[in-house]
Amino acid sequence: MRYDLGKEPERNLSLIVGRFDNPFFSTNLIWDDDLGFDGMALQAKYEVVDGVTPFLNAGAFPVFNTDLNFSSNQPTKFKSDDKYLFGGQLGVDVKAIKDWEFKAAAAYYYFYNIEGKLSSPFTPQSASDAGDTDNSRPSFAQKGNTYFPIRNIVPDASNDFGAINQYQYYGLATKFQELALTGRIDYKRL
Repeated sequence: MRYDLGKEPERNLSLIVGRFDNPFFSTNLIWDDDLGFDGMALQAKYEVVDGVTPFLNAGAFPVFNTDLNFSSNQPTKFKSDDKYLFGGQLGVDVKAIKDWEFKAAAAYYYFYNIEGKLSSPFTPQSASDAGDTDNSRPSFAQKGNTYFPIRNIVPDASNDFGAINQYQYYGLATKFQELALTGRIDYKRL
């Protein structure tokens, strides 16, 4: 769904909810061209003088939702730790010079709850035993990321004092935050 408050293309406020194209001014170095966003976004632009239009883009997007009753195979339940992306961008679009256009923006992307968390001490008896931070591990892994073991496994007689049955999961080692500066100059001589 999209709601536009404003009739002019250079003076508009839009609220978008659902699945939509990338709401940010970016290159495919930051976001792939065919990436769709789920969530909600706010886009605002207002031409202050002829040919100079500052703009604002902001949004909140769920990345991964955990079960409300995690773990589902044990009577002990753990709190849900959903993962989100929050983004904000300020920029300006300048079309005041004949045949030239300039657009520049600064964006900040904050990935909330993406990093792994160390569990409470426990001893898993099988691969299906859940730790209280197992849902902080990534649902898929890629090269280039740093991981750390998130299960605080207690060595005892049931795991031969740490020699066997080390059912370990790994989480991302750091928080993810990104500052992206993007600019574009177009020459349109006919």
